[in-house]
Order: sequence, then C-alpha cells, then structure tokens
Amino acid sequence: MENFGQKMKQAMANRGVQLEDVARATGVDIQHLEALERGDYDAVPDDARVTDLLRSFAEFVDVDGDAVIEDYLHDRQGRRPAPPRDGAGEAVQGVARAPRRRRSLAPVALALVALLASISWWWFRSAGRSEPPSATDTAPAGARAATEMAPPRQESDRAREAAPTPVPLIIAEHGVGTGVVDRQLVGEGDRFAEGTQVWFWTRVADGLPGETIRHVWLHEGREATGVTLALGGPQWRTQSAKTLNPGSLGSWAVEARDDSSRVLARREFLCVPRPAD
Repeated sequence: MENFGQKMKQAMANRGVQLEDVARATGVDIQHLEALERGDYDAVPDDARVTDLLRSFAEFVDVDGDAVIEDYLHDRQGRRPAPPRDGAGEAVQGVARAPRRRRSLAPVALALVALLASISWWWFRSAGRSEPPSATDTAPAGARAATEMAPPRQESDRAREAAPTPVPLIIAEHGVGTGVVDRQLVGEGDRFAEGTQVWFWTRVADGLPGETIRHVWLHEGREATGVTLALGGPQWRTQSAKTLNPGSLGSWAVEARDDSSRVLARREFLCVPRPAD
C-alpha cells in the first residue's frame, strides 16, 4: 500500500512538476514539503496549519484536497503492527512490548475544524460571494476580483527561465459574461441589462509568480474602474466583476493590460435598459 509520500510523488509526476515548483507557486516552505514526502511528520507544522498547506498542494497539482488531507491524517496516525507469525501461521510468543501511547484526539479535531473552514471558504469563493475577505477589499468601489489556478505548464516555465529577455504575457482565452462557475465563464454575451453584474474572465499564459495584470473597465471611452490581479504560475485564470448600476447605459469595454499598460485583450458590450416587469 502506498504511503502518503509516495502518493505526493505520484500526484506531482502526473502534473509534471517537482517540489520546487509547488513551493514557488504556493509559497509553502519547501522543507515542509520535503518532510511530508519522506514521512517525517514531526518536522511539519501542527495539524491545524498543515491542513492549509495540504490544500495549497492539492490545488496546485489539481487533485481532491479533502482526499489529500484524509490520506495524510490516516498515514500520520499509522496502524498498530500485527504480531509476528511463525511458518505455521501461529502468532509467535515473545517478550511483551511496552504498550503504545494513545495519540491525543486534539490534533485530529483541530484538523477537522480547519478542514470545515477551508471547505466553507472554497464554497463562498466559487459562489462569487463578497463575504469572505479578498484582494478586492482594496479594489476601487464597484469592482470585485479573484484569481484561480489552472494546471501548470512546465515547458513554458523552463522557456521563460532560459530566455535572455522577459517573455511577454499572453491572454490565451477571455470573455465577458454573467458569472464564473468551476473556473469557467458562463452567460457570455455582448448586451447586458442595467443592474447586471458582468464578469471579465481571462486565462493568462507564460506568466510567472509575482507578475500582475490589470483589468480596466471603460464606460463611453473613459476609465470607470480597474483591478490589479497577481499571477501565481505559467497558466493562471483571473476574473473581475462590475455591476452596471443606474447611469451605466451605453457602450462599455474592458481590457486586460500588463505592467507596461500594453493591452493584452479587450471585450466590448452594451448596457441596455432593464426590461419592464
């Protein structure tokens, strides 16, 4: 049966990444990742903190975070070894071993509490709610933003490291719609009624952790608001939203720009009156 460290290696192999890639993209201390991989659980944070660490790892390699945490807790608790048996299949009697100290249930309870908190946070984020704190707390009024991770592309990362000059960012996909579900744009269109919350969704290629792009919303050719979004890897999905409040009728455009204000992508749409009830 595979132990937790072997499952970690397999998950990273399936994505073509290494521990260094995970640490760089998630900000997790590589020493903690190495300790998890070799099963040295005394060298990792307490259960309440390691839950967040494991969920960051799971998101990066695109596996189920709940299953990763369950495997970790099961492997850490271990199993009591069966008594050795002789060739006839009978238990061998020998010197009695000192009883194992029972593990405290407190770490498991803390891990379950952290797991429930993580699931609640994920649900709020995927539902597009504004209750959880996010980077948009400091964004201009009327705009919300979030970033989500797509599977990494190792070849692009190596190409950027080897290039003598920075590789320009590329918007591989983009669009405007009425929401983002499971990291994909829904309700795409070019006409939205007044009062609608419109989302601008982009998938950035050839990015590096620490780089940023900016979503700029323009009404009748004038900038209405803007949101700066941080990238975490070579393939990164970002999105921002603008509610078409009263006074928003007319032509709109939203652009994705890099740090030098170069326009990477642009979408135009109309804000039209809301149909009468």
